[in-house]
Amino acid sequence: VVATTAFAGRGWTYVLLGAIGVGLVVVHGWWLPRNGVNGLTAEPRDRYYELIGLDRTGKPLRRARK
Repeated sequence: VVATTAFAGRGWTYVLLGAIGVGLVVVHGWWLPRNGVNGLTAEPRDRYYELIGLDRTGKPLRRARK
């Protein structure tokens, strides 16, 4: 954000912050609830972990090598 302000100006920084905000609203307000997860509390936790690729303990899933 600081680099955007320094190199592109205040207006583009506001555009960047707006884009970040829209991304947050889309993920937490639409995509997570659409997939059965509360966007504020990430409940049920098991479903949330499954969506982001973690096991039940919160560790990354091991993927089979090809």
